[in-house]
Amino acid sequence: MKYIKSLFSILMLLSLCVFTSCEQENEGVIYDANNQGLSFTFNTFEFSAPANNPVISVPVYRAVADEAFTSSITVSTSAPGVTAPSSVSFAAGEHETTIDINLGQELGVGVKATITITLNEADASVGGVAETSVTAYKEYVFESLGMGTFQDNWALGGTYSVEIQKAQGFDRYRVIDPYKEGLTNDDGEWENWIAMGTRCPYIEFWETGEGDLILFNNFALGINYQAVASQPIRAYHASDFSGTNPEFSKKLDAKTYQLAPYYYINGLGGWNNTENDGIIVITLP
Repeated sequence: MKYIKSLFSILMLLSLCVFTSCEQENEGVIYDANNQGLSFTFNTFEFSAPANNPVISVPVYRAVADEAFTSSITVSTSAPGVTAPSSVSFAAGEHETTIDINLGQELGVGVKATITITLNEADASVGGVAETSVTAYKEYVFESLGMGTFQDNWALGGTYSVEIQKAQGFDRYRVIDPYKEGLTNDDGEWENWIAMGTRCPYIEFWETGEGDLILFNNFALGINYQAVASQPIRAYHASDFSGTNPEFSKKLDAKTYQLAPYYYINGLGGWNNTENDGIIVITLP
C-alpha cells in the first residue's frame, strides 16, 4: 500500500511538471493595455530629397491615440553626416506622425544611403512592422530661368534660343535640348551622320567654386562618326583626359559661360578643343 501511494505521488508530480511546461511553452505575448500599437506600413521605403533641403519624412502610425505620447526609437546607418531623432512623438488624438531624417551635406547627390529605423518593442504593435529599412538619396531640383542662347561653333555654327534651368540653391544649370534645332536644320552639314534620337536631352554644367572654373557632364551631340551607330561623338570636359588644361571651361561674366570640350569617339580618338575659346557659349536669360 505504501508503495502504491508513493507511485501515485510520483505520477502526480510528473503530471504537474508536464502541464506547467506546456503552459510556459505556449505562453505568447501578454496583452499590455498601455501599448500604443506603433507600426510602420512597410518593411522598406525609398525616398529622395532636394539637395538644398535634404530632409526625408518616414511615416509611423499608432493604434491608441487618446493622449500625447513619445516613444524611443533606434536609427542606424553607415552613411556620413546623416542625423536623426532618438524618439518619435504623437500629439493627443494623432494616429500618424513622421520621423524626420536629415541626410546632411556629406552625402553626395545621387548617392544612396541605407537607414534602419527600429521602434521600441514595448510600444510596437504585436502584429505590425517594428523595423523598416529606408533607402534615401539627394537630388537637384531644377526650375526654369527662361530662354537663353546656345552656340556650338564646332558642331553647328549658329546661335539658338534654348531653355535654361537652374538647380534650387546651387550654381548648377541645364541647357535643354541644345542640339535639336541645329541638327534639324543640318546647320553643321553632317548629313547622314546625324542621329537625332541619340542627342542629349540637356547639357548640365556647374560652377566649381574655384575661381571662374566650371565642370560639365559628358554629353552626346546626336552625331555618329561616319554614320556608324556604335560611334557617337560625345563632348567631354578636359578633366576626363590626362595632359589637358581645364581652365578654358569657365564663367566669362555674370550671364555667360563657355565650354571647351574634347569631342571624342570611344576607341577612335577625336578633336581636342580643351584649350580653345568660344567653342560652346551659353548665355543665361
